[in-house]
Amino acid sequence: MKIFYTCLLFLLLIPMSIYSQCEYPNGSFENWIEQSISFSDTDPNLTYTIETPEDHTSNLRLLLFAFGFAFGDPVAQMEYDEDPAAAYGIIQSTDAVEGEFAAQLQGSPFLPISDMFNAYECNEIPDSISFQLKHVGPNLDTVVVSMLFNEGVTPLPQSQEDYDNIPAFAEAAFLIPGDTEYEKITLPVFKNFDAPIDTASFTFFYVTSLEQEVNGIENYILIDDIQLITASITIVDEDMDGFGTDEDCDDTNADINPGAIEIPNNDVDEDCDGEALVIDEDMDGFNSDEDCDDTNADINPDAIEIDGNGIDEDCDGLDGPSSTFDLVDIQFTLYPNPAQEQVHISYAGSLNQMILTCYDANGKQVFLNNNLTTNWDVSNLTSGLYFIKIQDRETGASGYQSLFIQR
Repeated sequence: MKIFYTCLLFLLLIPMSIYSQCEYPNGSFENWIEQSISFSDTDPNLTYTIETPEDHTSNLRLLLFAFGFAFGDPVAQMEYDEDPAAAYGIIQSTDAVEGEFAAQLQGSPFLPISDMFNAYECNEIPDSISFQLKHVGPNLDTVVVSMLFNEGVTPLPQSQEDYDNIPAFAEAAFLIPGDTEYEKITLPVFKNFDAPIDTASFTFFYVTSLEQEVNGIENYILIDDIQLITASITIVDEDMDGFGTDEDCDDTNADINPGAIEIPNNDVDEDCDGEALVIDEDMDGFNSDEDCDDTNADINPDAIEIDGNGIDEDCDGLDGPSSTFDLVDIQFTLYPNPAQEQVHISYAGSLNQMILTCYDANGKQVFLNNNLTTNWDVSNLTSGLYFIKIQDRETGASGYQSLFIQR
């Protein structure tokens, strides 16, 4: 199998396997195949042979290397000439939990980002996804995982609105400090709405520190035993109220079920929404089943969140952005991305009344700019993944974008 990359044409290999229901293919990474990658259709010296895990491929890393070859970057060619498997970023490892092999993801001086992608035919949404993860090396490195269930292959979402428009998904972004042993990680699958699905798209990003790679200190991630889990549930309706144990929060009382009318101020959750209704004590228009502090009229689901003050004003469970990606009311673009020293902010409106906040991959605020211009100096940011928020100081409208710093 051969993939060609030129400056004019990028052919993206997407593995599509057919599986009954939704079994994850080659999740133990026992099957590897040989394939050729060519960065030129005229120069045979720019064709390399590598071993890749069956049903999986690199997308972002391979594309950025193709750009490097197209523009004559000597580091890109040197890395493929010295070790094509390491340059590809996905290596066969015998340090495995399940079976003989695991997938090893690592960065390099040319690009500290490695990624692994898999798309396959799937017609059933599982309850969760689990995998075994191990980190080797002294770095505090970043891992981003996304699994999407939809009709056809789905692009990686860039906002919470994008996630809300997908029938089901699992996603997480977290930091791994230093050397670890294998640890089983389980992510719940969030089901937004009922809709036909036929494809599951899995993306795994690993971002390491460029300084460590340059100094010859080895850092990488091992991933093994990816599984999709569907719980087996026996549903009964003991109190004969028309709601089974999968919906009824008290199946011994026919007056309590999701169809019951909630009686306020009696400390009983009749409608099984997780809250015993208390009439609006602080008179802010929200009862206690929605208001996370019904004694303070400044705190309710419609309040404007103030980042970093230790108070959850809008009742989303967080003091700050409600998830890795927040609702996007403002559309803007950051480029180049990945960036090194400078980032250009492209926005259709005026930046004068905008506030820029930069969060690291752990959700910690690392930069704040109240005097925004089109050019942003990012030389003080270390290599890694960041999330950038721009907010209108007058309307409160905001937007988010992700940014990779590469040095």
